[in-house]
Amino acid sequence: LSVLTLNCWGVPYVSKKIRERSLHLAEHLRDTPYDVVGLQEIFQEWHANLIREQCKEEYPYGHWFRSGLSGSPGLLFLSRWPIVDVEFRAYTLGGYPQNLNEGDWLAGKGVGRVRVQHSESLVDVYNTHTLANYHSDDIEMDPNKGHRLSQHYEIAKFVTQSRGVVPVVVMGDFNTQEQELGTKVFMEISQMSDSFRDLYPNEERYPGFTNDTPECCWRYSPQEKKRRAKQTKRIDYVYYDKSSLECISSRTCCGSIPGKDYAYSDHLGVHSTFHVTRPVKRDCHVLTGILARDSVTCVRRSMEQTHSEVRRKLLLVGLLIGLWLVVLMGGNTGIIGVLPTVLLSNGIVVCVAMVTGYLIFFCKSELSKFAEFEAEFTYLEDMSCRT
Repeated sequence: LSVLTLNCWGVPYVSKKIRERSLHLAEHLRDTPYDVVGLQEIFQEWHANLIREQCKEEYPYGHWFRSGLSGSPGLLFLSRWPIVDVEFRAYTLGGYPQNLNEGDWLAGKGVGRVRVQHSESLVDVYNTHTLANYHSDDIEMDPNKGHRLSQHYEIAKFVTQSRGVVPVVVMGDFNTQEQELGTKVFMEISQMSDSFRDLYPNEERYPGFTNDTPECCWRYSPQEKKRRAKQTKRIDYVYYDKSSLECISSRTCCGSIPGKDYAYSDHLGVHSTFHVTRPVKRDCHVLTGILARDSVTCVRRSMEQTHSEVRRKLLLVGLLIGLWLVVLMGGNTGIIGVLPTVLLSNGIVVCVAMVTGYLIFFCKSELSKFAEFEAEFTYLEDMSCRT
């Protein structure tokens, strides 16, 4: 069973050379005998159709998931073998809705699953792209850390429905490094193994970086390339269930395009190959001990950050309203005299009310979802203390 995961950097209006890079990627896929390919950041339907059309003979089966206000979480599967079942679960915590510039909440990110009828056995393959880290210089201060933790927790719980029933592979852009809490939580609960690290346990000699490598920084200036060279990280993975699969090989791939001054993406891909063995049923693992306690702390910190973010945004709205009133009065009339003009002028009051309502409603909704995870993590922490 040969699988590939690759974040294709296909963000509308932001990513460069989407069509050109996709055509080169399709050529690579045609020339390489992968069984299942899981791609991320294929947000636009034309993008998904382009890749599928270019590879339809080699990969006659595929599925592009739809979700969120933008239409898709960006997940695309290609397969040489029949896909007999598909499933998608959107993340409970999808990002901060007020941060429209980030776009994660609009995409409705989640995890997709396909069940493939491989020649050896039915195989469940999961594909995901968790919330991005927009503060990579300081992981601990990243306000999205709690979101990613909850997403890793949900992926792990989702995976347990397949584990022990059919062979399982989980791949994608997890946006977390090996030492981060989210990665540890996922591996603890799912009992999945890291294909690359299993074969190359020496992290210093074989770091396996997939992001901010020289190949990935083709679009940056020389100064930015030097800065990012210090931030190389490994955030793309292929996980597998050792009870039903044996990892034969694993490597990073899909770097620079031959003969071009750009790469397939701003990430490297990960290609892993497995030997399929007979599935084995096992009991479901739950989060215990220190990880449960750390998860409670992380979620609570993210809730506090959400409260602070809302307060800052509302304060900004209030300051803008005050500045607008001062300019409108012009120092010649009192507030009573200018009030009718304020209420009728250009519908600004309506716009302000809508923005304020948006912040309050959606941010409170996000906090209520955080509360659900806090309660579950707290329960697991209490159970670990009793045992």
